[in-house]
Amino acid sequence: MGKNAELFVAICSVSMYINYIWHYIYNYPAKFILKESPEIMQCEKLEKCPFYQQKMPMDSGLGAIYRQNYCESNKEKCARYLVAAKLGAQNVPVDLYPNMQLRAEEIINSYQR
Repeated sequence: MGKNAELFVAICSVSMYINYIWHYIYNYPAKFILKESPEIMQCEKLEKCPFYQQKMPMDSGLGAIYRQNYCESNKEKCARYLVAAKLGAQNVPVDLYPNMQLRAEEIINSYQR
């Protein structure tokens, strides 16, 4: 293998590693946020969130995964939180799940027209 090919392989390997690290930081920010800022991490609406009151239990299964990834990690990624913050809690659809960010954007955009 020539020097150019070796260099290309090395650059590709480093690029893939950086991409992996960036993906991990973006999708799991709670592991990288300082503990001095709990308001960024934990959602203040967690205990009374209608999603958990009406849709699914928050202590097991998918409910626990949503709670960990959205309510306890980064509330600003939660589709329900985004709609409530922009339009008010009364405009959050009952069937909006925390991972439906695209639908949340559509809802917000439809109100802002």
